[in-house]
Amino acid sequence: MKSIATFYSTIETKQFKINDIFDVNKGERIVKKNRVDGEIPLITAGENNNGIATYLNEDIFRKSKKLFSQSITVDMFFNCFYHDYTYFADDNVHILTPKKEYIHDISNNLILLFFTTLLKQNKFRFSYGRQVRLSRIGKIEIELPIIKKDETYIPAWKSIMTFMKNQGLVLDKFQSMDNKLLFQDIILDVQCWREFTYEELFEIKKGKRLTKANMRIGNIPFIGSTDSNNGVTATVGQKPIHKGNTITVNYNGSVGEAFYQPLDFYASDDVNVLYPREELFNEFNQYIAHFIIAVIKLEQFKFNYGRKWKLERMNKSIIKLPVIDNQIDVELMENYIKTLPFSSSI
Repeated sequence: MKSIATFYSTIETKQFKINDIFDVNKGERIVKKNRVDGEIPLITAGENNNGIATYLNEDIFRKSKKLFSQSITVDMFFNCFYHDYTYFADDNVHILTPKKEYIHDISNNLILLFFTTLLKQNKFRFSYGRQVRLSRIGKIEIELPIIKKDETYIPAWKSIMTFMKNQGLVLDKFQSMDNKLLFQDIILDVQCWREFTYEELFEIKKGKRLTKANMRIGNIPFIGSTDSNNGVTATVGQKPIHKGNTITVNYNGSVGEAFYQPLDFYASDDVNVLYPREELFNEFNQYIAHFIIAVIKLEQFKFNYGRKWKLERMNKSIIKLPVIDNQIDVELMENYIKTLPFSSSI
């Protein structure tokens, strides 16, 4: 089975905006009093069950005039799903339909599944505080394999289809994966990943309390227990207490939110700082960090305000990572992130 990293390394690629390939439309609100049970799925904002909230009567279409099929939905929090069936969508959902000139090329299920996977890699950009807007979604760029045609470059549809066929994918398997790591689950053989404790991989240090009253004016990033802005809640004039090229993880507040810190910084006492052990990560960088952060965030559900991820608990917590010859496969992690559509902006 060829990995996506290998696939992208063997073919020329180019960035395309979503609205280069798709027409982007918005669903329509169907209030509960107008809903009649039926057979047509209603897609709403959510990360489970392929976005399906309920099933409605087709007669509603005569009023709404909005019925979709063979397209991708992206909700306000960037949960993305491919639908090869007819459906309604509410006004929290955007619908990506292949442009007319591409309908013949993209109509294959496997190609739209490929797009869905690429789109999901952008979910980190959006949250409750920064929701997807119609004006934003079309400008997002995705990296696609290309071929030259008539002095211009177009997506290499046949190559994409061949790649997906070689993965042995079927629609039911893909759609049932919900909010997992997607291509990591399909292409990276997670059964061969190995368990590590956090303390095996990192020296974990705590931040230090600094009240607003004691903050001096300056340009040193102050990392607090937030879920946005890369963890930066202020800039201060105090000297940094932690080195850059590390990972911060909130143990309090927005527990489990993790960010890569490129610069030296000051961290609050609600934050744990993960220093990669040099003997394991002799060339640690932002790409390796973002791979690990994606895995860390899968563990968020285990912790909350009542069960904080304190340093002692984090040291003994388990994380699974890919290995080669029983050693962490740093090269695979780095190369994988570099193939993703957002890697150029990391």
